[in-house]
Amino acid sequence: MSGRFLSGAELDPEPLTLGTIDPASALFEDIDLPGGDLSRRPLSSAKTPIACRLACIDDHRCIAFTYVKAKKECWLKGTIRTPIFGRGMVTGIKKYETFKPTKIISLN
Repeated sequence: MSGRFLSGAELDPEPLTLGTIDPASALFEDIDLPGGDLSRRPLSSAKTPIACRLACIDDHRCIAFTYVKAKKECWLKGTIRTPIFGRGMVTGIKKYETFKPTKIISLN
């Protein structure tokens, strides 16, 4: 459960849409997404699959990523093409979810 305090004058909060990459259902071992890169060079600041995943989540243009373990390279993707086998690669696909308040609780 999460929330914030609203004054009596505030309207109910608007729904919030976030891009997520669920480690349990949206990460794929030994899968490559060739092409569709957002840049001609790998993202130098992401040196682990987790850092690559977080970089993709934080970039509104990114819809997927492929991390090459042997080279420690993170490739953010703007388009998704046909996945292929890629030994030592981790691929994640972003999913957009909308969260909306389901119950407004009064603390009175």
